[in-house]
This record gives sequence, structure tokens and C-alpha cells, in this order.
Amino acid sequence: MRWTAALLLLVGPVLAAPDIDRLRSRGHSGLGPLLALADSADPDVRLRARRAAKEIALEVMRARTPEGMRLVPGRLGVSASAVRSEGGLYLSTHEVTRAEWRKFVLAVRKRREVKPLTAAEGGFPATRVSHKDALDYARWKGARLPTFDELVFAMTAGGRLVYPWGNVFDPRCANTPKGGVGKPEPVGSRPRGRSPHGVEDLVGNVAEWTSTPRGAHRLIAGGSWKTELSREHKPTYSLYPEASGLDIGFRLAKSLEPVLPLPEPKPSEPGRERRPAAEESKSGAD
Repeated sequence: MRWTAALLLLVGPVLAAPDIDRLRSRGHSGLGPLLALADSADPDVRLRARRAAKEIALEVMRARTPEGMRLVPGRLGVSASAVRSEGGLYLSTHEVTRAEWRKFVLAVRKRREVKPLTAAEGGFPATRVSHKDALDYARWKGARLPTFDELVFAMTAGGRLVYPWGNVFDPRCANTPKGGVGKPEPVGSRPRGRSPHGVEDLVGNVAEWTSTPRGAHRLIAGGSWKTELSREHKPTYSLYPEASGLDIGFRLAKSLEPVLPLPEPKPSEPGRERRPAAEESKSGAD
């Protein structure tokens, strides 16, 4: 409440005559005033402020996207203090590859007997990895495994599509029993099947471990080169965490943090004003 009251005092003039476009043009620094306006009594101001706050939040989230991942923004909700995502996350562009898994085994498991991989071999998804091993890898990378619901959300673009590529099954878009090659393919081999958010192989190739439990099991998502995907994306099967298989791999996820307004800039301390660049250069030359 104190923070909201202080913010309202700061943006009092803006509340009286809101210039949404000017606040939007200020980017992240305009997010605080926009969040205050998001609860305006004027429905037009409220709607425009919420839309602008979501636009800025998306830009911030995109800028924070970790390397090798894509932003699945989810449904953005605006309050007086933050923009939060429901169902959104950062998701690996593709399934963890054999080359990536080998680096983990050498660095963490210290298994030096692991044979080298050619570039072609390294591009295939890592399989025969148990749920526990996948968790260990995810922690090593500072990430986690996605939940079943999160993967379904990404596969269906938040429920807008049946498949990552559209509403009609296309065998060219996924390595599945219908139109597949009968074995795993290198990740990203089916660009037609890429999701609207740029995520590869969400359907087919190898099925993927999730963090979602079903009793003592963990749910598997996405179908594989030898198992069909449920059209409704319902869980088709689950396995004990110790299990593994030639058609089961995994990918990584990271959670989205709420996008908060930037803090007000702190006034410079007396006697510590920054000198002009020319003076600093002269001082350094002496």
C-alpha cells in the first residue's frame, strides 16, 4: 500500500492527463506509471494502459531470454505493481542433444571413457536418460524440467492450436509413426513443425520427461518416433523415474519472473557529482 501510494503521488500529473503513448515510448521506465494507470476509473485509460504495460513487459521478457531458449509468454496479467505471466516460461529451443549431454557426463560424472561423437551424432537428442539424470542435468544448467501442462501450453500456443504448426495433422511436421523415419532424427530436422514461439520438436522425435508426477511415476509428453500423440494432448503414459528408453529425451525450462517497474533513480550524494569527461581525461593524464 505504501509503495502504491508513493507511486500515485509521483504520477499524479499523469493520472490527471494520461499520455499513454509517451509512457510507452519511455519503455521500461514508463512501466511504473502505466501500472498505476492500469487501475484507472476511466475504462479507456485503463484498457490502453494495460495494453501498453503488456507490450513493455514482453520486450523485457524477450531481452531476458536465456541463450538456447525461447520465450513462451503465456497470458499476461496486469496489477498495480507488476505484470505477471500465467502459463508462460522460457523453454529450450530443442531437446537436449547427445553432444550437450556428453559435456555434462564428462564435467560432472567424470566418466572419461565416454566415446567421442561426430558432429552429426552430437546433433541427435539424448536418450536413455532417466528422470533423475535429466533433473541432475537441469540443475547443472541452472534450469528445471517443464511440467506436463507447460509443455502442452507450448505445443498448443496457449490453447489456440491443436498442434504446434496448426490445427491439422501434417506428417511432414513431426517425426511420428505417421510419416516418420522409424528412429530419432537430429534436433530441428522438421522446421515445418516449429511452434509460433520458435520451439522445435514439441511433437514427435523423442518423447520428453516432465516434472509432473502420477503416483510414483512421471508423465511423458509429446509423443515420439514410435508412439502416437493424443490429439487432446492428454497424458498417454508415464514411467518410473529410474526408467529410460531409446525414444525418451528431455528439454529444459526456466520460470518467468514478474516484470516490475524500475526503481526511481537515486539522487547523487553531495560532493560526489560526476565530473565532465574532459576533466576526468585530464586528471587521468596527470
